[in-house]
Amino acid sequence: MRDIEGWCGQYESSLVEWGTLARFQEIMRAVSMADVDADSSNVWQRQGKFLLSLQGKQYIDDLYKAREGLREEMTAFRWHLTPLTQTSG
Repeated sequence: MRDIEGWCGQYESSLVEWGTLARFQEIMRAVSMADVDADSSNVWQRQGKFLLSLQGKQYIDDLYKAREGLREEMTAFRWHLTPLTQTSG
């Protein structure tokens, strides 16, 4: 969810309002239901439960901090999206 909001804010601000928590949960529900294997369903449920726990929230924060560190390290090699331009023709 954080990544969706961040990307929309940076590249397509008109989508920020579209990306609600309810919509994100709906999409994730569809993704998890597409994998109908009983073992997979159990894994999805356990992962969700963990990510909502204090340890899971700390784990997510640690991942984001590590990613930010890597992004800072790689700044010199970063590429940027450029807007499309219309050509007459």
